[in-house]
Amino acid sequence: MEPVKNRGTRVADNQFDRIQARNGLGNKTQSQMDRIVAALQASGKPADDEATVATKLEARVGKLAELKGNLKKMQAKLAELPLLDDLGRRKRITSQLKALDTILANKPPVGVSKHLKMCVNELTSLREGVFVGAAKKRDLAVLTVTAAIEHIDELGGKSQERLTKLTAANGDDGLFSDDALRVIQENQFESRKLDAIHRKPFVVARVPVVPVAKSFLTVDNLTRKGFKTQSLGGYPVVHNQLVIGINKKMLDEKQQKEGAKISAEHWYAAADKLRKLIQKQANKKLAFVSERPYGAQGGAWFWLMPERDLDLFASAFPGKRVQLTSWGLAF
Repeated sequence: MEPVKNRGTRVADNQFDRIQARNGLGNKTQSQMDRIVAALQASGKPADDEATVATKLEARVGKLAELKGNLKKMQAKLAELPLLDDLGRRKRITSQLKALDTILANKPPVGVSKHLKMCVNELTSLREGVFVGAAKKRDLAVLTVTAAIEHIDELGGKSQERLTKLTAANGDDGLFSDDALRVIQENQFESRKLDAIHRKPFVVARVPVVPVAKSFLTVDNLTRKGFKTQSLGGYPVVHNQLVIGINKKMLDEKQQKEGAKISAEHWYAAADKLRKLIQKQANKKLAFVSERPYGAQGGAWFWLMPERDLDLFASAFPGKRVQLTSWGLAF
């Protein structure tokens, strides 16, 4: 058994203590001088140029996404507390407290420390309650972790919005900054690889691709995962990606009729046959990054990756799964 500490002050002895911990009331006495000093220091620094601000915002979005992913894992582990015995609960809570200590020690993004400390307060209180037998199953829901995730979502959304507005400031639609034009020009010759779709039933090529994510997919994150990536107006361009283009000639005669509407399912079925053929010849399992075709050069194009690469790509997203709203070619 663990030794009893501070018998006279049981942190989780009642619901009022839990509420105090959840609301971070233990930190209310902290001096405001740190904030004042930080504000004075900030006012004396020269303003960053737009490129520097954009780089910092992109890094912040990436760090917030990474932190959110870690807290989502923590949330899942803490959700299992009702299924464990008291010893298992104490061990699980202790391991998550250590994880929070590590996050706090590594300078989390500005604006989240208060919420993380609230998580520490609540988990410390809960662990003590489990130890003295004061915590019932209904008390095992850890609300501060959920609140922290929601707060990080809000901060990330605001940072992404600022980044988008900043990159849009140099062009009408946010893509035509000097850097963006350079990226487009560098990739323009890649479009020639797709021209053969007019003459052949299908084309297989490696080209730069632009994934448009639901949230928090950054150049920094993808680069860390080993992808060769550039920024195009705030959107990542992922180079050397495998695409297959389907011409109507691959479809059956009924589907090839002039003016006939071809459903996405028919395009996908043709692409899947080609995927299976390619992976058999290459002896490497391939998977669709997205089952949505992208129309270009008169064909329907599908984006594929080896399964190992797709796992790495997914790990760059919050929740470690691919979450795309759309994708396209970088030219």
